Amino acid sequence: MKGQIPPQAFTVQYDRRVGQLLVKVALSEAFDPKSGLPPPPTQEFLAIWDTGASGSAINSKVVAALNLKPIGMSQMHTAGGIGHTNNYLVNVHLPNRVAFSGLRVAEVTLLGGGGRADWDGHNRTRRLLNHAL
Repeated sequence: MKGQIPPQAFTVQYDRRVGQLLVKVALSEAFDPKSGLPPPPTQEFLAIWDTGASGSAINSKVVAALNLKPIGMSQMHTAGGIGHTNNYLVNVHLPNRVAFSGLRVAEVTLLGGGGRADWDGHNRTRRLLNHAL
């Protein structure tokens, strides 16, 4: 395994103070890596990490790019009221070969075209969105 980075804790380092944690991640439709079947292809996206968030979200660009199928819906509390959103299962591949299988994510609508999603989830502004680079 010469030249490969062993799996380890996920760490992001910056050379300056930053207002948000951004990192490239690879996403795919959900699959069981222990199944022995070949994994589906992954695509890279830029993730914004909110350490106080209570869940994970993706936008419609990610849903379309991965051709995801909804597994159900959840209730969403936003500044405009309460709504419902599609939920999906994805596999997330972080840098340094750290990965999560079958992560449930909610689909959110982009606000202001800025590539981010904001909504109030149980009195907490939640911004965790993977969006296309």
